[in-house]
Amino acid sequence: QGLLLAALEQAAGFLSREMEAASATYTGMARVEAAVLAALPVTPERLHAWQVWVAFMGELPGSRDLSTAHAVFPDQLRHILVRGLREAQLDGQIASESYPPQLADMLLNQIIGLGVRGASEPARYPAEKLPGLIAPLFARLVK
Repeated sequence: QGLLLAALEQAAGFLSREMEAASATYTGMARVEAAVLAALPVTPERLHAWQVWVAFMGELPGSRDLSTAHAVFPDQLRHILVRGLREAQLDGQIASESYPPQLADMLLNQIIGLGVRGASEPARYPAEKLPGLIAPLFARLVK
């Protein structure tokens, strides 16, 4: 159990640090885009971290620690997305009537879907294809 927890914490922590570092110097939609691109399994290191993270999806029987560790990465990504979307809204980059937490959830679900497909079927969903699959969502968000 301890070894599994350490592997999951390392993978989730790596993905969280990648997103945080990539998005730290940006604001608004640029922050959102940087976080999204840093979250996707587009490098060998990120692909490996995603594969570990995906391995822990579903039921994590009897382990609150594993469940908590598994939530770190998506919770951190959602936090960055909400922050960037709120900044974008204040800057007039997205509609004023938008609700950033809902938009963040929409993006988060798409990113997780792409990440899972990229991690489990890298031949069908290669790294270079993933950013283009999420790009249409950005086009719909931006004014």
